[in-house]
Amino acid sequence: MWKTVEEFAEWYKNNKHPLRPPTTDPIYRTDFSYSVVIYRNGRFQVELFYLRPNCSVTTLHAPGIDQCIIFLNGQITVYKDNQVLYDTTELTEVKTDQGTSVLFNQIFKFDGGEIDRVDYGPKGASLMSVQMWHDDIEMTSMSKQKGLLI
Repeated sequence: MWKTVEEFAEWYKNNKHPLRPPTTDPIYRTDFSYSVVIYRNGRFQVELFYLRPNCSVTTLHAPGIDQCIIFLNGQITVYKDNQVLYDTTELTEVKTDQGTSVLFNQIFKFDGGEIDRVDYGPKGASLMSVQMWHDDIEMTSMSKQKGLLI
């Protein structure tokens, strides 16, 4: 099995994003997102997020959860120490031969403890949060995790 969230993210991507949603976690809603856990195996899971246009999120740390992001589409700008860390804006409309964004399916390491703010542009965004939950935490949605707002 996998030892890190990065190993799991690569496996998930290379296996064409299998679906295996748990029955215990339906759709979650916050003021700026909808999400659903679409795959769970042991302490690893993938949560699909749809993020509302023109919003900013500043509380991103989820203690006890390691995560990577698989980009799907939209506009996302990530800030660390008030400097832009990632910005998909210029590449959002750049298409591949298949019609997807050139950033589609790219994996970004994401440590919410190091991030100041994430902005979602006028079209919003969608992404998959690939997660490894530590043993002492009951698995659910990251949206529901104590101290985390997405």
